[in-house]
Amino acid sequence: MNRPGSVVMASALFYNYLAVKAADRGRVIGRIRVNILVVDDEKRISEFLVKVAHKEGYTEVDTVPTATEAVTQVMRQEYDLITLDLKMPDASGLEIISTLRNMCPHAVIVVISGFLPEAVSAEVAGCVDLMLSKPVRVDALTRLFRAADQISQILDEIQLLGSGEAAES
Repeated sequence: MNRPGSVVMASALFYNYLAVKAADRGRVIGRIRVNILVVDDEKRISEFLVKVAHKEGYTEVDTVPTATEAVTQVMRQEYDLITLDLKMPDASGLEIISTLRNMCPHAVIVVISGFLPEAVSAEVAGCVDLMLSKPVRVDALTRLFRAADQISQILDEIQLLGSGEAAES
């Protein structure tokens, strides 16, 4: 059984983030421009996630209450971080995880749910970066937002390197 707020699964992406964080302790993030999508049918949970994000300076936060609306929203806009509940009125979050991953391949996808499965399929495990059980602590969300910001910056830098536009350091 999972304890509230416990981390159930983390991908290689987050382990790499931790290595970068350890090598770069104390660095202040210069720009906060992470696009966040919160997918949860519980309004109080969505509002809580938005409030924490705004308090940390992340203002680009969209919320949707259903799996169908999540897919529609991701068709309209690219996201750096997607938080996803598992139990929603129209479908399980598990049913759309691979769709979201295909549509936003570089997004950090985090399942935040009070109903985490004991085991997940290999397909789901390959699409999710992190699974957190509700209730989630504010400090865990703050670290999550900052990690998504750093990952987004790293991916931007890689893209610049690939296009030959990166400035020499």
